[in-house]
Amino acid sequence: MGNLLGLFQIGTLPADLTKKNMTLFASEVMPALQKLNVRTEMAAAV
Repeated sequence: MGNLLGLFQIGTLPADLTKKNMTLFASEVMPALQKLNVRTEMAAAV
């Protein structure tokens, strides 16, 4: 428990949409998790 695996690129999804998925996750999901005091560690892969 305590691990989250994000899959932002599937199959032939173009690089620009993959980056958009990662950006939206960082701006929308991560803050919500942090408000819940969920431990969040994510490597910068950009």
